[in-house]
Amino acid sequence: MGRISAEEALLVCLAGGIWGIFNGSVSVMIGFAPIFLVGEGRSTAEAGLLVGTAIWLSAASVQAGGLLGQARGRHTALMAAGALGWAGCLALLASGTGVSGAAIIGAGLVLGLPVGVILAIPAQALRPESRAIGMGLFYTWLYIGNGALPPAAGWLQDGTSSAATPLFLTAVLVAAMLPLYMLFQAIRQRQAAALPRSVEA
Repeated sequence: MGRISAEEALLVCLAGGIWGIFNGSVSVMIGFAPIFLVGEGRSTAEAGLLVGTAIWLSAASVQAGGLLGQARGRHTALMAAGALGWAGCLALLASGTGVSGAAIIGAGLVLGLPVGVILAIPAQALRPESRAIGMGLFYTWLYIGNGALPPAAGWLQDGTSSAATPLFLTAVLVAAMLPLYMLFQAIRQRQAAALPRSVEA
């Protein structure tokens, strides 16, 4: 009781890494996008309104992603749309191409799509008897992401003297959620394929 296998720990760490990246990236976007927008010449109020609107839209996109995941079951597609769409919007925002308003609103529209998928995957990796310790491990990565990514983004901004650098960093990390998710699924499929052979043996 209360023990977790090495394979379960690996899978739940992959899931937790995705969740930590997601939440840390939201924190970076909230903290650094307004600085970038003000640097572009927008007023503080306008920058705050754009970012605030994006966050409200992300709450709606979380619900939309949950409904789509339940109805369609295309979880990898939702993860791809959320991760790559959000990363693209952040890169577009940071590129300074004059579409920063549309980019930050677009980020809000897509970033919440994979939330339901992410929160469902620990249950796929954990046995009932290991879920308490497994979920503790999963949420540890949430705190690591929230605690590490904003300071790292700040150090990069100070080191490069560019408000765009934290946004580019976040775009790379957000895009990395998709291969991490695909690795999680590949390991699970390998385990499922090996299970009948181990039972017969």
